[in-house]
Amino acid sequence: MNDALLRQCFLENFTKRGEIGASFAIWDGNGPLLSLHHGRKSTRPDAAEWSAETLTLIWSATKGLVSTLLLSELFLRGIALETPISEVWPAFSQKGKDKITFSMLLSHRAGLFALEDPAPPMNDSDAVLSALELQKPLFLEPSRPAYHARTFGHLVDGCIRALSGRTVQQRWVEVFQQPLGLELYLGLPQEKLEHFAQPVQPRANSSDPFDQTFYKALSQHASPTARAFRSPGGFSTPSALSQPKALAAGFPSLGGVGTADALAKFYAMLANDGKWNGQEFFNRPFLLEATRPRATGLDAVLCRPTTFCTGFMLETPSQIPRLFDGFTEAFGQPGAGGVHAFALPREGLGVAYTMNAMGAGVMPNERALSLVNALKSALTGM
Repeated sequence: MNDALLRQCFLENFTKRGEIGASFAIWDGNGPLLSLHHGRKSTRPDAAEWSAETLTLIWSATKGLVSTLLLSELFLRGIALETPISEVWPAFSQKGKDKITFSMLLSHRAGLFALEDPAPPMNDSDAVLSALELQKPLFLEPSRPAYHARTFGHLVDGCIRALSGRTVQQRWVEVFQQPLGLELYLGLPQEKLEHFAQPVQPRANSSDPFDQTFYKALSQHASPTARAFRSPGGFSTPSALSQPKALAAGFPSLGGVGTADALAKFYAMLANDGKWNGQEFFNRPFLLEATRPRATGLDAVLCRPTTFCTGFMLETPSQIPRLFDGFTEAFGQPGAGGVHAFALPREGLGVAYTMNAMGAGVMPNERALSLVNALKSALTGM
């Protein structure tokens, strides 16, 4: 792998693309292949330098963590992905949801991307779960996705509570964080706050036409996009989600905190048939089934073509720019502002990019995508 090419591209994000502080990491099944970090934790003149230990909000990349956790619960219990959720969470069956399966939920086909107004606040998990039990599906097409921006983590939490009797935050620590030794948190400990870098507010403009359509829909109160991004309520700005109480809560749709190295290590485990250091978290047949396409089309919430397997995004040929630059087996979950994290099973690699300077839109921007492009060139020698 041509490390020099990746290092050059990473530094060009600072000199040409407005980067402030960032990390980029690549791991294989044995450990780190590349761990880059540069810049500062904020724009203040006295800001601390960015390091490999710097923690950032990973936004919707959190969905990849909690999706994997639910897949783990199903794998350990021998529960098929096409099993109706109501079989383990009976109260979920209300309002016509009795046939919604785990596969439908994890591929954003459950039609539960929003709650009826007024929606309970995101930090009242019990109230949100009760509202989800009483919510009727808003949009159900067999193969078309409608991104569950804020409800997703609560739905996964409800499933995990029903399966294990534990919250998603508790099971994350037990199943993945401690066994893998990950600096990835669904609930940031007080003693880790000193390593946290506040996000810098996103840039206002985007040249991506899909972003422009998205923001237009977001401004229309009754649109699926606006409804999805306002419920459950509260904690809707970077500053609100960066408050210590919000960080400690670890909202499972968008409140995860971690390092790029930890994210890359997590995806390296998935890229290597769900095994790490002799421990089996999954087997290859289960992962192959979990990562086949389930939903594709013009996303009713994101207003762009998307493709989902159970828990992760896949490459969509009609999406320009492409998430994974033609890595056909790649799967992962990006986050707002530009965070990117994914597995490359063919190459056995986990890849992650984190930063504090948020770009416009909800998908990876030119900084992350330039690194993906450089990675492809570094691996192929092009």
